[in-house]
Amino acid sequence: MFDLLLVGAMILETWLVPLFTDPDGGGSGLGNLAILRLLRLMRLTRMVRLMRSVPELLVLLKGIASATKAVGCTLLLLTIALYIFGIIFRMGMAEDPDFVNTFGSLFMSMYTLFSNGTLCDNV
Repeated sequence: MFDLLLVGAMILETWLVPLFTDPDGGGSGLGNLAILRLLRLMRLTRMVRLMRSVPELLVLLKGIASATKAVGCTLLLLTIALYIFGIIFRMGMAEDPDFVNTFGSLFMSMYTLFSNGTLCDNV
């Protein structure tokens, strides 16, 4: 019954409401019907029910959240290292005419170091 209610609200919002509104987007007194959009949030109650019945899923989600923090910190440190090496390569190789296209600016230097360091030769 709950799924039927959700599907009915979605059909009402997407197919029937445009029939009652003006084609120029002005609307005919029905307004935005934001309450129908809020009803779709009731789907989240199914997730709460699932979390209560399977506590291992909650432990798994907490582990993913803590791993996301660690990966974010690692990504930040790698970006800082790429920035530092970008400055070094920019200062050292920008004067050479052979490398002015790849290390001419700091952004291009970082991009070149990232793409050649991760994608190698087959860019």
